[in-house]
Amino acid sequence: MAGTVAGFPFVGRDDVLGEVRAVLAGAAAGHGGLVTLVGAAGAGKSRNAG
Repeated sequence: MAGTVAGFPFVGRDDVLGEVRAVLAGAAAGHGGLVTLVGAAGAGKSRNAG
């Protein structure tokens, strides 16, 4: 199932969104974490961060 970002389907990034959600859940539970989005221009870093 595709995630949704800003109301639009986000196809092919469920793995990335799942990892970010897991880190955010850990942060909400009081555990520190860091997410770094790296990749080539046009790879979707800004869309993943949004």
